[in-house]
Amino acid sequence: MAFYSGFNGDYRSLETIIRTLRAKSYMVPGWISNPRTQVSVKGEIAYFFIDAAPTAAGSHTLGTQLTYTVKGVTRKNVDLSAGVKISAVIPQANYQTVTAPVVDEYVISESIKASNLLNEAFVTAAVAGADAKTYTNAATPFAAMLEAIGDFKVDNKSSAGRPTGGFLSSAFKGLLLNDNKYIRATVQSDMLAFGRERAELALEKEEDPIKRVAMIPQSRELFDGEVFWVAGIPFIEVPDMTTVDFMLFNAEGVAHVENVFSLALADGTAAGYPNGVIVAGEIGAGNVILTKTDAPALDQSTGYFVSKYTEALA
Repeated sequence: MAFYSGFNGDYRSLETIIRTLRAKSYMVPGWISNPRTQVSVKGEIAYFFIDAAPTAAGSHTLGTQLTYTVKGVTRKNVDLSAGVKISAVIPQANYQTVTAPVVDEYVISESIKASNLLNEAFVTAAVAGADAKTYTNAATPFAAMLEAIGDFKVDNKSSAGRPTGGFLSSAFKGLLLNDNKYIRATVQSDMLAFGRERAELALEKEEDPIKRVAMIPQSRELFDGEVFWVAGIPFIEVPDMTTVDFMLFNAEGVAHVENVFSLALADGTAAGYPNGVIVAGEIGAGNVILTKTDAPALDQSTGYFVSKYTEALA
């Protein structure tokens, strides 16, 4: 849409940026990152809250005096002083009459690149902050993941922490899809749930490939895709993760916050681009991976929110 006083598409472009970031983001709220992060009105400060350490004690003699401890939650801040930039020049476009679709093309391209950079930064922070774990040497991929999920629950028994999501490297995902035991177990569970004959008949009649997948619970495990499920836990394929095979997350202790600080469109003539339009913006972003030091509610000997897995040497 053109305006006589210049392009007034900031809100439209902002929506384009946000939708693009969300569509390509690894950091799915509730699966990978905490969905209850807060941001100040102007977006300079982000924060979230975690539980304080429990004080329940055993060997208490019933009827004796109780010891009271002040309890509450702890606030954790997320630094948004760094991020990524969006910058482009639209050549031969009159600032007074440039239309929204023209700007969208450049904004989408810049947003995709920005999303890639944000994903890479999160993976780096997550791998650095995760507890390093190993799975049994020579274990099949599916068995390795089940072992890791079980260990995660045991290690976090005192806080009842369970994995809410995970990352898979592209290489390990390929091995998983070639794991005959994994595929066979998935097919058997699907068929037991619906009945072999009934499921096969329904699949034969359904022509829509998307509906075919949805007809069998968790059958996405058998197909190539960016998100699929293992033992009821959503895993996301992460090409940026190359140093570990897979990761497990409890979203309560992971924060990822993004804020589009500014987006401006300006006449490029004064900047050396005659009859051009400058698109400029900044996206602030912050990542926090809580460890035992940061989260007193965790078991101080075995607890963690994020773990990374590689194969044991022997």
